Amino acid sequence: MLKRLFFFSMMLLGLTSAAIAQEFEVKKYEINVAIKPDEMKVDVQAKLRLVNLSDPSLADRILLDSNKPRFGFYVNLKTQVTSMKVNGEPAVFKTNEERGNVLRVFTEMTTAIAAAKELEVDFAYSLPAADRGIGLHVAAGESYLLPQSFWVPTPHTPFAEHGADTAPFSLTVTAPAGLKIISSGIRKSDNSFEQSMAAQPFVIAGDYEMVTRGGETHPVEVYYPRGLNEAGQQQAQRLAAEAEKISAFYAKYFNVAALAPFRVVATQARQLSTITSDNFGAVREVSFATVGAVTVDDNLFRRDLLDQGTVELIAGAAARAWIDGQVLLRGRGTGMLRDALPSYLVAQYLGERYGAIQRENSFDRFRRAYAIIAKDDAPLLNQSLLDRNYTTSVYNKGAVIWRLIEKQLGKQAFDN
Repeated sequence: MLKRLFFFSMMLLGLTSAAIAQEFEVKKYEINVAIKPDEMKVDVQAKLRLVNLSDPSLADRILLDSNKPRFGFYVNLKTQVTSMKVNGEPAVFKTNEERGNVLRVFTEMTTAIAAAKELEVDFAYSLPAADRGIGLHVAAGESYLLPQSFWVPTPHTPFAEHGADTAPFSLTVTAPAGLKIISSGIRKSDNSFEQSMAAQPFVIAGDYEMVTRGGETHPVEVYYPRGLNEAGQQQAQRLAAEAEKISAFYAKYFNVAALAPFRVVATQARQLSTITSDNFGAVREVSFATVGAVTVDDNLFRRDLLDQGTVELIAGAAARAWIDGQVLLRGRGTGMLRDALPSYLVAQYLGERYGAIQRENSFDRFRRAYAIIAKDDAPLLNQSLLDRNYTTSVYNKGAVIWRLIEKQLGKQAFDN
């Protein structure tokens, strides 16, 4: 039932965001990025292959509107765009600072653009990164370009109803010698990746060693700082072993094999991530989770065990490859699938790994965490990533709602 409900939900979400305006969807990203620590910047060439989801007749209606629409994309506020092309032809573009501290790069909507079923848009730009942010940093020792920094142009922002522009991508990175390049998807070479799942492009470059587990069936890669002592290396092995168990659990649960390695990366990047619970607060503040990868804080490798918060973090992040990665999540309510469903599945994994009591304890923690804000909380369909209580509400209340559905249907019917 869960699988059927999941895909049916995708159909409904697609219908709710049907083409009431000119609507373009990213089909694929093709990105070449040069990381230049000595100049504290990156140079990027990005090609977006787009699909026009609008009704063909809408093109004429839009162009007759007195407020002529724009063909625009959101990028980091500091982006210095040097060129924009549409279907290979140079475009006259302008930029405008938008709410949310982002820059919008746009050109005028033309009949050819509005009527096209598919089209390609190319950007060339530089992005300075002298300051360390939660999603963007360029330095000799470590560099990271994460989706929340808007380092790649997107037609939408993740804060609006449409949600994040996830899509397959190919990525090639040029960086100083000696740095390990990490992203998600299949590694094609030391510095290139091909991601077939719906994901957001990201890059982490640093001085890493790696441990692998799972072979071709449940592939896992853990990247940790070079030069760890024996205790730190043992911790990396524990982390890889746990991630392998998690990957095997989801492959069995969804009856779908992993499409690419799941990567766990030690980094100093800071970003809120998967779950909020009594034990999880400290871990989620230092992590970034996406389809096929998750970051953990360097300090994890100074410990001699994996705490429950770390296990929850890894389990929640790994689930995204089977949820967000294999279906385009768009429209109102996607948080119930992208963020709440992984929380529910974490509880299921803990139950299988450590016993049924741990599953029940997880849902108790979700309920307690949500109770703090329940009085003033908004409906889940109205939640936005900009809302102060989004994480506490969606990740916890949403997981409990999935649990209520499971109780109503019966676990066997729900899982199948």
